[in-house]
Amino acid sequence: DWWARRARELPEHALRMTLPLLRQTASMSWEQALVMEEFAEPNCFSTRDFARSVATMLDR
Repeated sequence: DWWARRARELPEHALRMTLPLLRQTASMSWEQALVMEEFAEPNCFSTRDFARSVATMLDR
């Protein structure tokens, strides 16, 4: 229940990205998985949730 509640609290894009990445990386080498993460990471920095979090942090 704790994990389900925590997953529901994630930004909308996070769960959508996580499941396909986990499926793909299960059959990749460590190096390939790191490259995959490097391509996915910029998507996280371009969401409204990220921008809102940065604005909140800067307002403190």
